[in-house]
Amino acid sequence: MANTKAIRPFSVKPPQKSLGLLPYLPQDNVPSETSDEVTSAIIEDLTKLLRMPTSEFWCHVVMDGSVSKCLDSYLQYRQRPYDDNADGNYTKAADDLARKVFMVLLRITTPGEADGPPASQQGQLLYENWILDIPKVFDICVLFGHANQSLCRQLVENLFRLQPSYMNDLAGSAAPCRERHTIVDNLRHMQTSSYKALEDGQSSASPAQQMLEVVAYFHDVAATILAFVTVCSRPASFPLFQRAS
Repeated sequence: MANTKAIRPFSVKPPQKSLGLLPYLPQDNVPSETSDEVTSAIIEDLTKLLRMPTSEFWCHVVMDGSVSKCLDSYLQYRQRPYDDNADGNYTKAADDLARKVFMVLLRITTPGEADGPPASQQGQLLYENWILDIPKVFDICVLFGHANQSLCRQLVENLFRLQPSYMNDLAGSAAPCRERHTIVDNLRHMQTSSYKALEDGQSSASPAQQMLEVVAYFHDVAATILAFVTVCSRPASFPLFQRAS
């Protein structure tokens, strides 16, 4: 009879001290003395995180709120490659920070690290603690897919293997995209709201400015979906194109 060894659950305990990672804010995209200091501080703290032993690393990822806030804010506020002045705001420090963030994301989605959680628990930790979700996956593809398509694909596919519930969430997030009338309704609602605000004197923006905001919003949506589909293999991106039943 084969000798089967039970897999012990990985114990995640609060770290003795928070790393105190700073959040990444929109103004940190523009090179300045303050943003340079913030970028350098985050790079230093992420370097400490990446050098930690596996058990300590995961305790900070799951239990240290400053880590999740830093990663979340970076994914949300980091300037997209297609944004205006994206190239003009490039610095070596910004590139180093992007590399550190991606290394953390890649590590938490790579199974089988010695002394780390078993794959089933790893996926559970990521999912139940909201460390990653589908909007963040989209952000990852937009920010890193153009320069690291292969590794980015590996990251996303590992995530779906670790926790199949992400696939269900992806299908759910794609449902509105499959309903053309929903997109049209959203456009009409935004147009009506804009003109009503102008008539009531509640908006200082011109109709042209507001239309540019609408166009920019839908450009961001289209670019995000394109980045995800480009990065992912067909099995992962397929729910985006399934017909609604």
